[in-house]
Amino acid sequence: MVLLQRGGRLTYFGDLGYESSTLVAYLEAQPGVEPIRPGYNPATWMLEVTGGSMSTTFKDAGQDFPTLYKASSLYQANETHAAHVMAVGAETHRPLSLSSQFAVSHAMQRRWLIRKFCKMYWYLPEYNMTRIMLTVVISLVYGATYFDQGRIPTDGSLNVARVQNVSGLIFSMSMFLGMFNCMSIMPFISAERTVFYRERAAAMYAPGPYTLATSIAEIPYLLIQTVIMAAISYWMVGFDPVAWKFFYFLLMFGLSLTMYTLFGQFLIYLTPNQLLAMLLAAAFNQLWAIFNGFLMPYPSIGQGWKWMNRISPSTWSLYGLTCSQLCDQDVPMADLAGQETTVSAFVEEYFGWEYGFIWWCALILLAYCIFFRTASVILLSRVNFLKR
Repeated sequence: MVLLQRGGRLTYFGDLGYESSTLVAYLEAQPGVEPIRPGYNPATWMLEVTGGSMSTTFKDAGQDFPTLYKASSLYQANETHAAHVMAVGAETHRPLSLSSQFAVSHAMQRRWLIRKFCKMYWYLPEYNMTRIMLTVVISLVYGATYFDQGRIPTDGSLNVARVQNVSGLIFSMSMFLGMFNCMSIMPFISAERTVFYRERAAAMYAPGPYTLATSIAEIPYLLIQTVIMAAISYWMVGFDPVAWKFFYFLLMFGLSLTMYTLFGQFLIYLTPNQLLAMLLAAAFNQLWAIFNGFLMPYPSIGQGWKWMNRISPSTWSLYGLTCSQLCDQDVPMADLAGQETTVSAFVEEYFGWEYGFIWWCALILLAYCIFFRTASVILLSRVNFLKR
């Protein structure tokens, strides 16, 4: 029998003997232990005299039994026997060795985790249907509010306000729905993170396949949101009806939604609780809104703060989406000083955006997606906020 005190300290390890006679003889030999009475339960007596339970019949001996055990001949005999068993085992058996930390390959982990998360997302209509329905509502609201405001008039009525309206529309469309995705995914990922910590401790799977699976499970729903937003808002607000511009809008808007969604997951893995993650998301979103080049165009930002514009992810979604609509337009207009210019020249001078950079904007947004996903893998590998 193994008898432990609180804290895992060993009080007794040895045979019980017939009717616990060996255990009783060992404990009765210790100083201050009251002998057991005939017919009394040895287990109850053992707990009472060692202080393991409340004393009702026998008083607590008041001894440090783990220390007494280490000074006993029984302890020495157990140590000698354990050393002999280990020596024999080392001679007759090879040391246990594992080819990997995990029982199955990474490919198998990826396959089963992708299957798991796809099913989980399918059985979460309160999460997925909410964001899809909200995307429909937001698309209709933007389409109705800015109906035909994205069209560039060629009758000479074009002014700075109309150009800024197009930029502002794109600014709010990308950031509003993006932040909704960022916030709405946090409760789900926060609950799933606790499960991950437990299963990681059991070496069920690695962080890499886990984060890949959560990303793949999101793709169909992100695509649905992107298609809904583009199919409704793009045509209602009157953006340029050119095929490549429509598909570029799909690409950039999809990358923007993906980036915000992965950013929300990253913050959950970075912080100890969901509340702090939401506060950080709101703070970062505010900074990105200030420095992304709409409220304060890049040429107008102070020299010491221009780097904030360049590290803001929303800079590149606004840059690419707006520039694809305006930077190839040679429609005449009057600038802020009343001088005649063209739309493309005004956008380049006022916002600092160049038409030839729009495909780089897509690559930069993709790089941010990869960065947040890679950072999530590192955090899941190194950080554990689970408290027991």
